[in-house]
Amino acid sequence: MVARAGVAGDDDKPILVARWVCGDGAQDAVFLASAEEYGGVCERCASVAAGPCVYRAFDSDGALLYVGSTDHRHTRFKGHEKRSAWWPLMAEIRCEDLPTIDQARAAEMTAIRTEHPMHNRIGRRSRRVGEAA
Repeated sequence: MVARAGVAGDDDKPILVARWVCGDGAQDAVFLASAEEYGGVCERCASVAAGPCVYRAFDSDGALLYVGSTDHRHTRFKGHEKRSAWWPLMAEIRCEDLPTIDQARAAEMTAIRTEHPMHNRIGRRSRRVGEAA
């Protein structure tokens, strides 16, 4: 995002204009007191505004497929959609909001070690031959 200050309209009140890469391309957007009167915000901007989280992906039977952390949910989920073998199996993603990305990453590592998601590779302790999953 690139932002610059400006002056808008007849009332000469300062505004802040930001260039977001949303949807089909870059758009100029004005930070508003209420986005609802303009139709709300796009999914990508809403995910950035939502902040850091640890997320868990489940299949239709409730089995834990994957645990991850991010501070850009929309971008991260789009990446999984394109590259993750578990994505077609996923029926639900649950996000746990956390104050910082460092806290989200720590919660992710704890969840991987204790909840044993099927498709995580990083963060799992390797098993010895013959050790139960």
